[in-house]
Amino acid sequence: MNATILLVAAIQGLLLSFALIMKKSASRNANIYFSIILILFSLELIFAWGGETGYNNHKGAFPIWLLLSYLVLPPSIWLFFKHNTVIQFKFKPTHLLLYVPAALEITIRLLQKYTAASTILATITKSTYWFLYCEWLPLLATIVVLIMLARNIGSITRQFKGNANPSVRQHMLKMYSIFLFFCTLTLLWIMVTVFNNRLFIIIEAIFTGLFFLLGYIAFFKPDLFDMPKLFHSKKKHTGEFASYDDEAIFLQLTMLFEQDKIYTRPKLTVKEVADELALPAKYVSYLINTYACSGFNDFVNAYRVKEVLQMIKVEKSKTLLGIAMDAGFNSKSTFNQVFKQVTGKSPSEYLA
Repeated sequence: MNATILLVAAIQGLLLSFALIMKKSASRNANIYFSIILILFSLELIFAWGGETGYNNHKGAFPIWLLLSYLVLPPSIWLFFKHNTVIQFKFKPTHLLLYVPAALEITIRLLQKYTAASTILATITKSTYWFLYCEWLPLLATIVVLIMLARNIGSITRQFKGNANPSVRQHMLKMYSIFLFFCTLTLLWIMVTVFNNRLFIIIEAIFTGLFFLLGYIAFFKPDLFDMPKLFHSKKKHTGEFASYDDEAIFLQLTMLFEQDKIYTRPKLTVKEVADELALPAKYVSYLINTYACSGFNDFVNAYRVKEVLQMIKVEKSKTLLGIAMDAGFNSKSTFNQVFKQVTGKSPSEYLA
């Protein structure tokens, strides 16, 4: 790959990493862990640039490889997904301990390079155990992390199975895509480490594409990493909703829509839904916003469109507009707009 492109991508990756760290948003903690991964990838690209240009062999050149520790990947990937998919997950100082192995690796390398203890440390860094520590441990730890995350993603998938809300589908797609990216990266990593395949050009291309595509999107669109949240435990609140069980009540809310079809009421409000459940309207909004990743109107309209799609298959005596009205829509224009938003097509295009 062209050395200039590698360097530009690396600089852009570093700048975006620091911008994401400094940017204040609801997903700031998750952005920090994503930024750590971007920094590692940026350093890898700088190292590749140094190899392409011969900089790495220049006398006095800063040895960028001393800062490359893949031991930061497993904890960063794990914490990134946890912050995005578990509603009650919070940062704890003990999480920093997960980065101790990486810090130890970098520290030993720097001490070997710049202190009088280099001879003693060389014995350590040339041993088989050091190779296992630096090369195999991060790979195996990343595989374990991905397996653990796959179980969480499976639980989220089952939790939202059959949910018609377009926002949920979009967030689920993002979750799958990001997880698949890390799985693909790990597979390439396995091939390089285990089978000694020279896939560096592919990996460099992936890193470069990641920086150009994801970096700016994440900066200008803070909800890029929003994902459906996993129910993990009961009574997670410490404030005004401390007595409520999110999982049980969200199930009641879902049944109210799927079985009782409350969405067929024209001009349905969040207060009406809350009254049916004998709950505060604010809490119902919280449940929909948090666990369905949606606003109330979008949540209701998604069920209405789903009802229309089911009814047009069996109802032959009514017009499409009549079916839409029965599903809860109160005007043709609103129906057309919402239908296209949910399905990606206008009613006429869908039925063509």
